[in-house]
Amino acid sequence: MRPDFRPVVVCLRSLARYEPDGAALTVEICHKLRLAASRYETSASSYDDLVCALLTAQPAATLDGLCGGDARDLELGIRILDNCSIRKRPLDMVPPEQLLQWCDQEPHMRYPAMARIITISQRTNNDDPPRWTSIALRFLERAPDPAAVLHQFVAQFGDGGSGFGSHAAFVETNSALLDQLGAYPALDEAVAQEKAQVQKRVESAKHEEAELDRLWDDRFEW
Repeated sequence: MRPDFRPVVVCLRSLARYEPDGAALTVEICHKLRLAASRYETSASSYDDLVCALLTAQPAATLDGLCGGDARDLELGIRILDNCSIRKRPLDMVPPEQLLQWCDQEPHMRYPAMARIITISQRTNNDDPPRWTSIALRFLERAPDPAAVLHQFVAQFGDGGSGFGSHAAFVETNSALLDQLGAYPALDEAVAQEKAQVQKRVESAKHEEAELDRLWDDRFEW
C-alpha cells in the first residue's frame, strides 16, 4: 500500500514562505532520502509525491539536497528523480529559470546529468509530431557542451514507448526532433552523428521485433 503523503505535501508547500529554515529542513529531508536510497533501504518511487512537493516548495534546496555534491552524489540524485518519474515528471515542478540557475553553478557536470531526466518533448495531440519543450532548447542554448546535452536527449527517444507497440516506431517518431534544430548550426555535426546512431537503433529494434514475431508465429503453427 502506498503511503499517503497528502498531509505532508500541504505542510511542505508552506515551507516556501520560511527562509532559510525551510531550505535547511528540505536539504536535510533530501539527504536522508538519498542516503536511504543509496543503501537500498527504500524505493524512491514510493516517495514521488514527497519529492514533487519538495520541488514545488523549495526547488533549489531540493536539488541541492538530492543532487548537490560530487559526481557520485549527483548520480544518486538523478537515479532518485528518475525513479520518481513513473507517475510524474518531478523536474516539471521546478520553474525553468531556477533549474537553469542551479545547473549554471556546475554547468559542465549538471547540464548533461539533468538532460537525462527533463521533459524534452511534447505534442499538441497524438497526430502531431513531437516538438522540443522550451526547457530542452534552453539547455542547448546555455550548456557549455550542447552536444553532450543533445546526446542525453537522444538517449530518451525510446523512453515512454508502449509495451504493446513498436519500440522501433516510437524511436523513429521521436527522431523527427533532430530535424527541428536548424536554428542551432553549431550542432550540425552532432545532429548528423546522432541521426546515424538513431538509425542504427531503429534498425536493430526492427530486427529484434521481426525475430520475436517470427518466433511467436512458429510457436502457434499447427
